[in-house]
Amino acid sequence: MLLVLVSLLWVGGCSLRRNPLETPIISDSQQPDLDLFNRAMNDLERSRYDVARLTLQTLINTYPDSEYIAKSKLAIADSWYREGGTQGLTQAEAEYRDFITFFPTMSESAEAQMRVSMIHYRGMEKPDRDPTHARRAEQEFQRLLLNYPNTPFIPLAEQRLRDFVIGRFGGPPRYVEQRGHPRLRMRHMPFAIDETARDRWVLLMDRALDQAELPTDVTSLLREFFHGVATFMINRSR
Repeated sequence: MLLVLVSLLWVGGCSLRRNPLETPIISDSQQPDLDLFNRAMNDLERSRYDVARLTLQTLINTYPDSEYIAKSKLAIADSWYREGGTQGLTQAEAEYRDFITFFPTMSESAEAQMRVSMIHYRGMEKPDRDPTHARRAEQEFQRLLLNYPNTPFIPLAEQRLRDFVIGRFGGPPRYVEQRGHPRLRMRHMPFAIDETARDRWVLLMDRALDQAELPTDVTSLLREFFHGVATFMINRSR
């Protein structure tokens, strides 16, 4: 599990991007609730967040039994997430948590939990960051693993880390072919990485390597590599 957690953190640092609006849109419908939903999605795609939220809230209040209630609530959370900023991300987290509470069995709940994790991960970008965000990001990613073990984020994270390591040690360069040069230091530059952050990441990776129970020589080689990479990522003093 620790290896998967580290993989998710790695993917987060490598700019995992998912479209929060992967909901099929049906056109030419006579359903007024669907018409409202489609209008809101159109506004959301055009970054008219306030208008989109107003339309979605109208749908929720006017058609409480609509099949689009859940998707509307998730879209409201997505609008705050996309708008960004401290206020937007704070509101997005609250909306995502409400969605998870009221619709825990929907597959989109895993995406909502992933977004909550990423909100705190993004909080690590601030130069004067509060270390609480790093701890919260780790906790939220752990929650994602425990509550949604079948989420597609997990195999994606594992595959990207696997391809990177294989390519780094002379295997097929699938990571570079699919995603280009990793440019690890550049991609991590927005995040305030000091010795404390480095040591925490190394601790998780060391535990993951111990759990993997690889041959001793392989473990030593990987441990040396990951320790060196982590040190290279440091871009802030204490």
